[in-house]
Amino acid sequence: MKILIASDSFKGTLTSTRISQLFIKQFDHQYTEVTSAQISDGGEGLLIALEQPYDLEIQKVSVIGPLGITVQAKVGTSEKHSLLVVEMAEASGLPLIQESLRDPLTTTSYGTGQLLLLAKENKYKNILLGVGGSATSDGGIGALQALGIQIDDIPDKASAKDLINIKSFNIPTNFWLKGKNIQIACDVNNPFTGINGAAKIYGPQKCNPTIDSSETIEQVEEGMIHLQSIIKQQFDIDLNHVQGSGAAGGIAGSFHAILKASLTPGTDIIFDAIQLEKKIEDADLIITGEGCLDHQTLNGKVIAGISHLTKKHHKTLIGICGQNNLSKEELHQLGIQKVFSLTDFASIEDCMNNTESVFIKLLDQLAVTCLS
Repeated sequence: MKILIASDSFKGTLTSTRISQLFIKQFDHQYTEVTSAQISDGGEGLLIALEQPYDLEIQKVSVIGPLGITVQAKVGTSEKHSLLVVEMAEASGLPLIQESLRDPLTTTSYGTGQLLLLAKENKYKNILLGVGGSATSDGGIGALQALGIQIDDIPDKASAKDLINIKSFNIPTNFWLKGKNIQIACDVNNPFTGINGAAKIYGPQKCNPTIDSSETIEQVEEGMIHLQSIIKQQFDIDLNHVQGSGAAGGIAGSFHAILKASLTPGTDIIFDAIQLEKKIEDADLIITGEGCLDHQTLNGKVIAGISHLTKKHHKTLIGICGQNNLSKEELHQLGIQKVFSLTDFASIEDCMNNTESVFIKLLDQLAVTCLS
């Protein structure tokens, strides 16, 4: 039997790489062949997934983190492809901030812009920015400032609290990014504002979970609506008509309107780069998963994409996760025959603190149920 492990990370606990390693250690001696595919939705794990197919050289760079403190961020470069690959979470990611300090009104994407400046220093023609997992809701204005765009009436290293004061964007005449091929790998397809927009849907997870965040989210939304109107006036683009513009606190939308960046589902980029369809076609059983199976899973992220390919090639699909919030009907919709959750074997606290030991219990049960 040929088994393919193609799981996203369990954010904050197990990386995609470690999940594959544990599977191979557990099963490779029992079955003909166990292979793995590095998976990401454009957020965490983008650099690892693309390192081999894009011949990336990974390096660390000092940049300003989301709270204005210097952090070390990884970035990928390829001389062969004249390519810079930036994972936004490295410079401006939620894991960089402890829960008690999380506040989307005060975090900045400035450090992400600093990483992108490497394309100027090294004259790379192609830029790929993966925008999942951000701590920011500043509409990308911090990053735009770092890139050299002046934004009237707001301070340097701006954050979401400054959005409401924006008057206009001043782009240099011979701006260095003109003529560059800029592609955004989006992890979601939400619009810029509104009930399904960046602030309403993803703002709460960027807040201190012990504090009522409703006022904060309303203030972020007000600023985002103002930014949207300025962009419409100056660039004649209505970002609520651009699918994915709300990704990563709106940075996808502002980069699309102001820098002419193209927006592409991160899974499309990665699946193509790693030739995932061929790997699925060659396997008998596919095992996929992510930290939480929920309604976002149904809307175009990693598992939904893998589900489409397994259905196309009539393969068996097994799901793994930290916690499952989907019904049997929704799992059937995804083509998942069986799902195994860490919370089936331990409390949420134990799953977070002793993830690997609980995961091994999950693997034991999976073997008994599906692979014997």
